[in-house]
Order: sequence, then C-alpha cells, then structure tokens
Amino acid sequence: MARLDTLGRVSLLFRPLPDHQVLAAVAWAATLRHGPVPNPWWRGDRAVPIAEVLAVLAPGHREAAGARLDILVSEHLLVRDADRLAVPPEVLAALGDAVGGGLGRSAVMLADAFYNAAEVHLIAEGLGLPASRNRDAARKAIGAALADPERVRWVLADAPQEAGALVDRLVANGPRVRSRCFTANSPYGHSRYTWREDGGAEHWLAVRGLLYPSGEAGVAELPYEVAEALRGDRFVPFTPVPPAVPDNLPLAARVEDEARARLGVLGGVVERLLAACAERPMGVRRSGGVGLRETKRLAAELGVDEAFARFCVDLCYAADLLGVAAEPEGTLWVLPTTAYDRWLSRGPAERLAPIVAAWAGGAEIFTWWPVEGETRAALSTTGDAEAAGLRAALLEVLAGLPDGRGLDRATHLPFVLAATGWLCPGLADDRRVTCVLDESEILGVTAHGALTALGRAVHEGTVADALDKLVPPASETAVFQADLTAVVTGAPSAKLSALLGSAAVRESEGHAVVWRFTPESVRQAVDAGRTAEQLLKALTRAAKGPLPQPLTYLINDVARTHGRMRVVRAGCAVRSDDEALLRELAASTALRELGLRLIAPTVLISGMPEDETLRALRAAGYAPALEAETGATVVERIPRRRAPRRRR
Repeated sequence: MARLDTLGRVSLLFRPLPDHQVLAAVAWAATLRHGPVPNPWWRGDRAVPIAEVLAVLAPGHREAAGARLDILVSEHLLVRDADRLAVPPEVLAALGDAVGGGLGRSAVMLADAFYNAAEVHLIAEGLGLPASRNRDAARKAIGAALADPERVRWVLADAPQEAGALVDRLVANGPRVRSRCFTANSPYGHSRYTWREDGGAEHWLAVRGLLYPSGEAGVAELPYEVAEALRGDRFVPFTPVPPAVPDNLPLAARVEDEARARLGVLGGVVERLLAACAERPMGVRRSGGVGLRETKRLAAELGVDEAFARFCVDLCYAADLLGVAAEPEGTLWVLPTTAYDRWLSRGPAERLAPIVAAWAGGAEIFTWWPVEGETRAALSTTGDAEAAGLRAALLEVLAGLPDGRGLDRATHLPFVLAATGWLCPGLADDRRVTCVLDESEILGVTAHGALTALGRAVHEGTVADALDKLVPPASETAVFQADLTAVVTGAPSAKLSALLGSAAVRESEGHAVVWRFTPESVRQAVDAGRTAEQLLKALTRAAKGPLPQPLTYLINDVARTHGRMRVVRAGCAVRSDDEALLRELAASTALRELGLRLIAPTVLISGMPEDETLRALRAAGYAPALEAETGATVVERIPRRRAPRRRR
C-alpha cells in the first residue's frame, strides 16, 4: 500500500528508483499526449495507453518495467482502466518532478508561483529578451524563449562548467536538487523568493530562468522546457537493479572489538555529560540552540572535542534524557529530564539502548547543517523528515556487502551515493551521507566500513539484544593504587561511579576508567556529610584488595582538618577555635570581596551571604563546614533540578 507521511499525504521517500522512474514515465507520456499539467492538483483526465508508457521508457528493460507497473497499480500509486494508466493527483504532487513527466513544471508556472515582478524582469534580461511592459508579458516571453531548444543551448553555451554539469545531471535524473540559492522575500511565508548573492552555479542558472524555487525549503527545480530542449530521445531512464557491489572491497577485521571500544567511550561521555548538565546546566540562546561558549566549556570538562560534545548533547536530547526547563524570569536551561535518575540505575547496555534508538529513528542528521562551512549549534534542529530514510537506506547498502568486507570511504563513496540513491532517490548527497557514516562509526553501528552486529540489529530493529551481547556488564569493584588513583576495568556501575565521583576526580576513559583522589575531592565528600570512617568503609567494600596506606592517610588527614572554622547562619559569621587561622583569613587579599572583619578572637563577620562565603573560602583552598543556629553541622546537598520529559 502507499505510504503516508505524518500529515497523511502520499509519501514516496522510501520507494526505490525504478518506482519513481515508472511513475515519471506515465506522467511524461501523459504530457506528450495532453500537454503540461496546469498545476499539481489538477484532476482532469490524463490517462494514457500502457503501450505509450513503455515507449517512453529507455529500451532494454520494458518487461521489468511492466512488472513494476503491476506492483504500483496493486498499491494504488497508479490507476488502471483497461489498457490505460494515470497517476493520481496526490501521487503526482508527492512525486514532485513528475508534473511534466519527470521533467519539472513549466517555467511560466514556476515563475507565476514563486517570483514577484522584479525577479521575472531580471530573468528576461538574463535571457537577452527585450524589456516587457509588465510582469505577465515578461513571464510569457520567458516561457516562449525557453521553449526554443536553440535558445536554451545558446544560453548554456556560456555556462560555467559546474552549472552545465548540474543541468546535465538534472535532465538525466530528475529536476529537483538541494539548493540554498533562493531566499524567501517575507519571513511570514515562502510564496515569493529572490536570490542569494553567492555567485555559484545555481545562482548563475537561477538569474537566467534555468532553475527555480520548488516551493519546498532548500529545494530547487529545473523547468520542464529546459529538460525537454536537452533530452533528445525523450526516453525516461529505467534502472531495475541497484548498482553492483564493487569487487575491490578491503577486508574489515576486528569490527566487533572496534564497536565495543566505541560504545565504551560513548557510554562514559554520555554519563559524564548528563552529570555535568545536572550540576551546571547549559543556557539556551534566545535564537535557539546552545551557544558556542557553553559547548566549549562542556567539551573541555568532558575532555572531548566540540563536535563530539555537540553530537552527544543532541543524542541525549533526542533520547529524552536532556530537556529544556524555564526559570521564572524566562531563562532557559538544558537539564537532565526526569528519566535520567532511572536511567542511571541501569546497566551499560540498557543505558546505551535509548541513545542508539534515538539515532536510528531521529528526524535529524545530527552532525549535518544545511549551510556548508557554518558550525551547527547543539540543539539546533533542521526538522529533517528524510533523515531516518537516508539512514535506513545506507544500512541496507552496507548489509548487502560480502561478509568480512568493508567500504573504503575515499574509494567507494560514489558507489555508496549511487546505491543509496537507488533505494531512496533524491536523499543522498555526499555531505549528508558522509555525516551519517561518521555518526554510525561513533555509535559502533559500523567499523572499518562494514556493519557490526549492532549495525545489523539497528537494520533489523533488535537493538537491545545486540547491546546485551556486545557490551559487558558494569564493574562493581575498583583497583585502588598507591598513587591515589582508582582504576575500573570496563564501565563502572552507577553505585560505584557515584561513590568514586563523590570523593575523587574522573581522569580518563577507555577500556578502563581512572579516578584520582585529591585533598579537594576528598573534602567534597566530607562537605557532603561523610565521615572518614564511613568513606573508608565504603571504599573498602568496593576495593579489590586492601586500600593503600597513602589513600587512608589522605582521607583521615582531610577529615581531621575539616571544620576547624565554621560558617554560622547568623548572617553571616565565621567562627573557629584557631585564632591564627581567623587572623590569616581576615588579612587574605584573595578573600577581600567577602569584607571579613574580626569581631572576636574566634569570630569573623562576612559581608556576603553564607553560600557565597562558603564558595569563596573553598575556592581559596580552605575547608569550612556549615553550622546551623543550634550549633549542629549542616550537611549540604546539591538541589536536584530536572527538566520535564517530552514523551512517556
């Protein structure tokens, strides 16, 4: 049956190239018999005999084309009445390039639909036509000029090489191409367009009426007259089988090991990214997306490059693990969603499952941006309805490679583009395909140009089972070393990660994760209410073997000095039995902003609130504890902030 898009319209995104070609042949035969369609939704009788349809198809495969006709009729993409065929208006509109038979709409129709008078007169001038008295006269003159094959060839004789090559490709393969040479005249709609002054091949064609807006954002269309003038035999090409797999594919060895390593890195980065956003949320720009400065900060904190950080932010957002929450004053922040806490309790494979699923089904190519050379901001959406289809087509191409063989990107990209274009015509261009391939390698879906077990699972829809087999279970123990590091082989469990993260600094990722204990990191654990005895007991339970003496000494020493001074909530005072320490604080230039004043040998008054006083003292290397009005030590807990989930 015909596939529908999200608005219930007929969608041809996932139909292979021969289906598009046969539909175009029916529409082209109708054009030869009845003339161009006045508009895409015209409902007059345009049926044509089947023999005329087969006659306009390139010879050699007409038996195969007849079989495709039968399939399209059975799926209601063609209407058959005895020996006559017609393309339904809904399918004609979805085909786009079939208005005129796979050769685009007429220049008159396109100019009337998408240009104001100024652009029409400029096109007439670009074609060397005399000035017209009004827009309608100029539009008709353009149509007449382009209907003259000699004039079209005369104009193209002076075309830059890139422009001529683009026209040849559109004549052979259909009239639509991704383009940014048009811009809407009004921010409130796309009914009228003008040209971007970029000077490229598409601009050269557009100002001469050889390329027009299609009405779809970012897509241009070659007019019917140009294709008719240049297509001498008028045959519609027919390609019944996909391109043959090259016979020079290199060996792809140890792909599963590579996938396992990639997933280990990805899992660790995602875990730390979500924790970082929980502790210090990223701000959202007024124009949308996350600013470059915030992305740089996050990338530095995670120890990865900015592109990888952006990709992971977008993946976590697509997986509903990151969301946007608004403050009362209207500021927007990127925070973990309410799904994050449950996600934390899961094992490594379960954590990765929503990430991989979000990539496989996401309506984005997360690392692609339509403006070449611009840097995409994290959480900037393109709303790409074709992304999932392009990913599925690429995986289908890779699934057809011989076992143990992979693609060499530099050598075999033309084959990938051709094979993907056969499965999903119009979706594959080199930038988008390259971005999808890059993303698939980061996720362990591909390695060395071949599908991994996870890639085959994504292709077949069995991601969870593949991850269970590929990703080892979480480690519950660590090796504590005399250099004050703790090493965890594989991915640490949520419990172990929380314990080590509360008292140590995470240093490195890979096959093993390393934490380092420092006086500052241990002090954070004591600030949060742990005693030395409690911390040592918890670390001992998680250790493979006894704790080394240097670590025990460090923890006991930090705990012994902790609280020698105390910040009192009486608005705000700092007290300590160590009088010399308080005199040192009062004289410190690093703490000048607090306005510390000694009012008694054991009491200082701060001019700042308690939270700012605590923060400044800790930044200066001291270890204060917070004290309640009753004299009891207050255990500080970081408030938990979460964004709402977008789906249930």
